[in-house]
Amino acid sequence: MLFVDESGDLGIDDIADPGSGRQGSNPIFTTGAVLPKAEDLGVINSGIAELHAIDGFKPHSHKIRKHAAKARVGRELASLPHVATFAFVSDKAELGYYGENLQLKKNGVKGYQRLNDKCLQFLLEQVGQFLEEHSFDESEIHIVVEEAKNIDYLETMRFLTLCRDSPNYGTAHLLRDLPVDRIAPLDKEAAPALFFADYVAHSVYKCFDIGPSTAGLGETRYAEEILVNCYRSQTGPHQGVRLSSTRRLDKLAEREREIVKRFSLSET
Repeated sequence: MLFVDESGDLGIDDIADPGSGRQGSNPIFTTGAVLPKAEDLGVINSGIAELHAIDGFKPHSHKIRKHAAKARVGRELASLPHVATFAFVSDKAELGYYGENLQLKKNGVKGYQRLNDKCLQFLLEQVGQFLEEHSFDESEIHIVVEEAKNIDYLETMRFLTLCRDSPNYGTAHLLRDLPVDRIAPLDKEAAPALFFADYVAHSVYKCFDIGPSTAGLGETRYAEEILVNCYRSQTGPHQGVRLSSTRRLDKLAEREREIVKRFSLSET
């Protein structure tokens, strides 16, 4: 099963600028996923149950305030057998013309819905490429996302199915073996493994969370913990974490830039 979650927000109208202190929606939106083998789900769920006993643990990574507790989650994820992790980073400030279009409501679909769906598409393309490169039983692929109240998942499935069945650009064909027309929105109580997907998205997000509140430095420790699991393509265009624009790298300090590069970034 593939478990998908996100970090950040989908606001696109007024984007915050950490450099100037301008308030607004978060400039970064990340999606993360974990893909374990079906026979390992019991081990994963048991591991998450054990994490609940840690002082300071919360079911959402961004609410875990204790640094050591959050790092412990990453070590637990890294220790799991046969788990691949994936991430996509959207830099809203660099969306350009596409971003302007997102602000327009088209065919009754709001911009934040389209941003969510597009980021999910790019993430799933990485998974599709992974399936091409590894011997993974495609019958095990069932897509589970953490349910968000403001997202219409019927619309998400419609969009992704259209991309899969009528690919208009070179990498959309990577969706062909994925059941994008059968996505299950669940909460973490129903699907505990979503917590690790949440952690992947959050740990990558923290690398880019720079501004006055962080003294201009991103936090890389959590991402470092899960590097061992991060999918890196050896043949295709999608390598490790993908960015909507690698220009965001220029805004990071050297240490954050180097750790993110270790994810084998590729530009969309």
